[in-house]
Amino acid sequence: MIDASPEKALHTLLGALPEAFGRPTRFFRVGEAELSFDERWVLAAIDAASRGDSDSLYFLIARRVPAYLRRWVAFLIRRVADTYGQHTFHLNN
Repeated sequence: MIDASPEKALHTLLGALPEAFGRPTRFFRVGEAELSFDERWVLAAIDAASRGDSDSLYFLIARRVPAYLRRWVAFLIRRVADTYGQHTFHLNN
């Protein structure tokens, strides 16, 4: 059985993204003034999931994730969004 606890889902999502994207992900240090494209993508996907915007979530995933990994990535994103709530991940720009 898969451990789908919130913390495990976030850790698994971040660990799976390099394979899902087909390249290493780029995350800046905490406190940096700007966000990387990968950070913005993750936050946008979590935000879409937390708002229940399946169309936006599907679009984001379909543009970067191969078909065989889309359900798994969507599951992890939804699990993270359900746990941390919509107010945590809104982008300011």
